[in-house]
Amino acid sequence: MIPEISEKAQEEPRQTILLIHHVGEMVNRGDLEGALLLIDEALQKNPESSRIKAEKGKILELSGRTREAEDLYWSSFEPANSNCPESFLYLASLKMNAGDLQKALWLLEKGLERFPENQFILLEAGIVSALLGKWWLALDRLNALVRTKTPPVEAIMAWGALITRLALVEDYPELVTRYRTIADRNPSDIDSRILYVHALEIADQKRKALKEIKGLEKIFTKSPVLLREMGRVLMNNNEYAQAIDSFRRVLDLEGDSPSLRHTMAMAHKLNGKPLAALESIGRAIELEPDNPEHSLLMGQIVLDMGDLDRASTIIHQHQHAPSFRNLGDLYVQKKKWGQATEAYLRGFEIHPTPETGEEILRLIEKKGGEPFVFMEVMAWMDLFFPKRIPSRYRTASFLDTFLKRIKPLKEDTETIAIKAIATYFRGKTNDAIPMLEKVVTIDPLSEVLFWMISLCYEMTGNIPKAIDAATKVYQNSREPVTLFYTLGRLYLKKGTSVEEIHALREKFISHHGPKAGFFRVMTEFHLGQNDWQKAIECLQEGMQRSQENIALFPDYQRLLEEKALSR
Repeated sequence: MIPEISEKAQEEPRQTILLIHHVGEMVNRGDLEGALLLIDEALQKNPESSRIKAEKGKILELSGRTREAEDLYWSSFEPANSNCPESFLYLASLKMNAGDLQKALWLLEKGLERFPENQFILLEAGIVSALLGKWWLALDRLNALVRTKTPPVEAIMAWGALITRLALVEDYPELVTRYRTIADRNPSDIDSRILYVHALEIADQKRKALKEIKGLEKIFTKSPVLLREMGRVLMNNNEYAQAIDSFRRVLDLEGDSPSLRHTMAMAHKLNGKPLAALESIGRAIELEPDNPEHSLLMGQIVLDMGDLDRASTIIHQHQHAPSFRNLGDLYVQKKKWGQATEAYLRGFEIHPTPETGEEILRLIEKKGGEPFVFMEVMAWMDLFFPKRIPSRYRTASFLDTFLKRIKPLKEDTETIAIKAIATYFRGKTNDAIPMLEKVVTIDPLSEVLFWMISLCYEMTGNIPKAIDAATKVYQNSREPVTLFYTLGRLYLKKGTSVEEIHALREKFISHHGPKAGFFRVMTEFHLGQNDWQKAIECLQEGMQRSQENIALFPDYQRLLEEKALSR
């Protein structure tokens, strides 16, 4: 326990401040033993001083004696008249270094209760809140800090990083102003000047950023850091040839590096120079052969050059949906319809989009292809993008014509599946169910067949059967968030409470990770029950479960606004 502060708490005596300053100088010189001797002498004279205890703990921590340091930090809380924010800061820092962020935040929040105006505790509390995914707390704390009369530079930097990470567009003008102030106060500090350039770019003032960084070249001549940044800014302004010149100067000053070669390859690619791009990325791969980003870029460059076979081999190694779509486009240009369909289909499997689905359906209809693939993509489209399926594909006349592509005597599981999906699109769900059940019993060709069975049972009112069909694929589903939504909706129809669906969500998370979509779906279920508080808490939980779930923050803000308007 941390005792409450006494009303008798006083400011540190001047002699203690001078001692700590002297000890700090010794530590900076690396004289930890001398600093420890000096602080021990002071502690013998003033054994109740929380500040001296805290400073001794810091020296012990720097000496690698973390257990002793932690004991001393805790003991520095004991005097009833303790008035030492450093106790909270140092112990929280030790906990952060040990990976215990929750304990660090608890300590900092206790520190804020005792020292609500302490800028350093508030800053650290804001940073640790962000590290824990408590973005709303981080924003509140850093906003409060930067709006004090004299906020520390570190606070402005942390606030700016948070504003950028959360993409709070409304704060970008203030971001530019504050970073400009830092740059003006530190004109000889290249990092501060570049930070201002970044702020201009973030605020979509690209031409102004370019003008600013070109002006810096006169001050920081032959600076590799500046030249690298200049190249990046030039690329963002589509000045690719100049960007390449800037990167070459970095190469002359710093020597070769895989990251630089990768960036140069991208600049050459964007400048329409695939051979030069290929040479650069080849060098990056030589320097760093195990980096998949390099070989993916090589695949995209080779694709630009029209070497389809080589590009296909590389792209298949990376499972990158946009590259598969680009590959499909190029196959279409070469009138290689089957390979185009295959490339589009792989991209659709990795990341389905309505445009890719439409292109697959169009190609198979017009140029031929596997009837099962057509029906499978139709089924997926019906689940994800039903309005994007051309209405004529749902007509009996089209389906009859399409089914004539199947060999009349062929009656394998694939043929049954095709007829089953076509039957579903005719609106005959009761007839489609036994056909679909037969297929998945013999040979489950595709996950989508289980979805179709579930959908058909739901349409006929058999909710338990619908749940059973959907549950069979939850562990390995390629679309787990949509499946969780489907199952959750079915359970609610069955009469299951929203609270019980939490357990279902955790089952999905155990197999697929804490995806943001699971928490969005759960939030929707809570809102369906008009439980605003549970919905807000659900989004907060999601942001804390994974740093990747920062995408939930706009939903969180929007929900707070809607809740306020609903009152």
